[in-house]
Amino acid sequence: MTMFERRHVLAFPTLAALPALLPELIAALPPVMRHRDIESQVTRLFLTGLVPGIVARPTRPCGACQGQLGFAFPVRVGEQRVRAAVLVSPRQVRSILDPWQVMREALAQSGPPHPALPQIAGLARHCGLPVGLIGSAALQAVTRLGGYLRPDSDLDIVVAATQPQGLETFWEGIQAISSQNECKIDVEIDVNQRYGVKLEEYCSRNISVLVKTIHNVFVTDKSALFNNHVDREEDRVSSWQFPGRCAPTTFQPTEQ
Repeated sequence: MTMFERRHVLAFPTLAALPALLPELIAALPPVMRHRDIESQVTRLFLTGLVPGIVARPTRPCGACQGQLGFAFPVRVGEQRVRAAVLVSPRQVRSILDPWQVMREALAQSGPPHPALPQIAGLARHCGLPVGLIGSAALQAVTRLGGYLRPDSDLDIVVAATQPQGLETFWEGIQAISSQNECKIDVEIDVNQRYGVKLEEYCSRNISVLVKTIHNVFVTDKSALFNNHVDREEDRVSSWQFPGRCAPTTFQPTEQ
């Protein structure tokens, strides 16, 4: 697995790559955000090197070993966050952080980006599930920049699982924490470090679930998630293909 084949990983471009990537980033801004003030703010923030890109499913074909990074800035136009994506190569990335590293970073801060995080970490330990932080709270934790989270912001987390044990108990606990903190908490299951499934959907009465990978999206039976049947289901789905293979990067989520 390469650094660009794992969803939710944060990747920091090298300082030397920032000026080269900037024109493409500005060009990728949505039309409504293409005006001088926004472009100036994006330029200033991007060139600090503080804002990481989020490894995401490519929206266009990638070159050999390339991946797509989506950048989200603590700036809004109305209710829309300013976002743009660029293609990068491994040599343009200086460091990466997976969601479990981000959660540890957030919990180590004197004031975590969200008050529910210590409760969530405790629940995850009780259930035996490594828990990671993604979304706006993750960006606020690693950049230390204000503006990513608002009082009504959702909290996005991910739990690593190779088997179903503990997931339903965790979901019940998350609902209680959500109610106590008056905050919507979205949870994704990272199955075998490859597939993403919404925990709420998995714990519902639905027979099938929507599965996301870095390459594609497909529907499969819930019972297939923790066995090799889901691998065969993914193989049937057309997807973006990486024409080149790079040196693999292994991610090992650990307990909090």
